[in-house]
Amino acid sequence: MAYTETTRTGYGRRLGNSLKNIIVGLVLLVAGTFTLFWNEGNYVKTKKALNEAAAEVVALVDINTINPEFEGKFIHASGFASPQDSIYDDLLGVRELAIGLSRKVEYYQWVEHSETETVQNMGGSEETITTYHYKKEWSSSPINSLDFHDPEYRNENFVLAELPDKEILNTNVHFGAYKLPEFILQLIQNNTPAKINLSKEQNEILEKEAEKVRLSAKKRVRKSIEPSDNDEEQEKPKMTHVNDNVLYIGKSFNKPGVGDVRVTVEKTEPTVISLLASVKGNSFEMYKASNGRTVVEVAKGEVSAQQMFEAAHADNEEMTWGLRMLGVILIITAIRTMFGFVSMLFKVVPFLGNIVEKGVYVVAGVVGIAWSLIVIATAWLFYRPVIAILLILIIIGIFVLLKRRKSKEPPLKQV
Repeated sequence: MAYTETTRTGYGRRLGNSLKNIIVGLVLLVAGTFTLFWNEGNYVKTKKALNEAAAEVVALVDINTINPEFEGKFIHASGFASPQDSIYDDLLGVRELAIGLSRKVEYYQWVEHSETETVQNMGGSEETITTYHYKKEWSSSPINSLDFHDPEYRNENFVLAELPDKEILNTNVHFGAYKLPEFILQLIQNNTPAKINLSKEQNEILEKEAEKVRLSAKKRVRKSIEPSDNDEEQEKPKMTHVNDNVLYIGKSFNKPGVGDVRVTVEKTEPTVISLLASVKGNSFEMYKASNGRTVVEVAKGEVSAQQMFEAAHADNEEMTWGLRMLGVILIITAIRTMFGFVSMLFKVVPFLGNIVEKGVYVVAGVVGIAWSLIVIATAWLFYRPVIAILLILIIIGIFVLLKRRKSKEPPLKQV
């Protein structure tokens, strides 16, 4: 069953909160403006760094010998990323000749969801009706059920074991005669399952801890224990199960219960990569452009330098448009928040207040977009003055032509 809470907020407090929100709106306006301005500069600087790097890149065809002629040069090369040593996840008995290992842990928990409905009353007061419902779901971290609103679900969550997520990188990976640094290894994506091999001792420790937690939970929880768990006559269940790259801690792999833990291990296998980086001795470093920006790119497989630069430019474009959208949303939200008190003045009569509120939303949208365009145009004047001035001249030219055309139109004859 759902659990419902109703709160009432008087008109005076609502009006006071709307006035306080002016400060919040100002903060959002500054944040949105800064985001848009910084974003345009970041786009230009990144593009210039990529173009500068593209003009200097040379092909390192033979990676099997270290040629002093390439020292300090920005190179493009393709070859096999080959780990020289095995890496371990001792907790799970995993040993792999791999570039990296990743351990991802999930917990089966009660999760609180809420739906909110507001009712505005004559006189300006407001009732907020919040309905809470609960579902069992996999979560990336344990959930503290003591914070749940429904008393029936408080203290219902527990975990049979709490294990950390973990990333392990192999520090000895060769690329022909060269050694790959950590920042390049982190960019290699080639994840496949890594087999778990729990030792007898590891399995016994996990079994013991899980059973201890399960028995403790039986004494205090009501909704999280299956009916069969209350049968004292049944045989003690097996609590650890391994299926290839998954360790499952719980009674049943196919029927999860609250408190169960699922651990998935993946490896980054040896693979062919292409990279853009500067040569430093028997390794590599990031290319540093004249504007201070760094460039390093890694792609899976044999990819040409041109294709890698095209992908880098596309990523830069995508990030720029994403931040533009974020900046515009922040600015529109800021203006709506700052002028929310205007509609609040009319909330004494809910119908009238709602009309004014919709008007504020429309004005906020128009003003927010206009402000965003002004900020972007100002940033262009700062970072791309030539293009910005040309665009301004084109706009002025169009405006003048339209004005002249309108002045040449014959006056309408009056009947």
